[in-house]
Amino acid sequence: MSFLAISILSINLFLMLFDLRLLSSKNLKNHFFKLPVFLQKLYVFFVVGPLFISPLMPQNRFNISDFISLPLGILLFVLGWILIIFALFKIGTIPSLRKKSDLITSRVYRIVRHPIYSGTVIAVLGWTILLKSIISILYFPFLFLLYFLLTVFEERSLIEEYGDEYIRYEKKVTKRLIPFIV
Repeated sequence: MSFLAISILSINLFLMLFDLRLLSSKNLKNHFFKLPVFLQKLYVFFVVGPLFISPLMPQNRFNISDFISLPLGILLFVLGWILIIFALFKIGTIPSLRKKSDLITSRVYRIVRHPIYSGTVIAVLGWTILLKSIISILYFPFLFLLYFLLTVFEERSLIEEYGDEYIRYEKKVTKRLIPFIV
């Protein structure tokens, strides 16, 4: 039964690794940006979707009281989505899908440099706790590492694109992924 959840998360793993490759290659990135926006957004859905679908699949559940998992899961899930929504309202689109624009450094971008990634990681953790998904909780450290690596690769591109302006922003907003922590 857990095979389905693992298979779904393997889609995320494969696409996240491809994303790292995409961010490290100007040629691949240029080809990606030439795709219709609908396909770019569909790609993002297939990267992120498995993270929220996998916990729903039949699998063993970890044993934790609903008294803990329910409020903690809901709190993290909602907090994550609030970060995502505020970031998307500010930036207007998924950052990796945007064309050159002004560097956004206000609102949630004053707390963490990658609030959409932050929100996704936090929301996935909340969803995983809420549904008590063993497979997803075991995958979570890999997910966190992959998102952290995405920030590293993406920031190389951002420094190329914005130069000193981004370097000053990095010094001002020191947290990449998790507000006040990392």
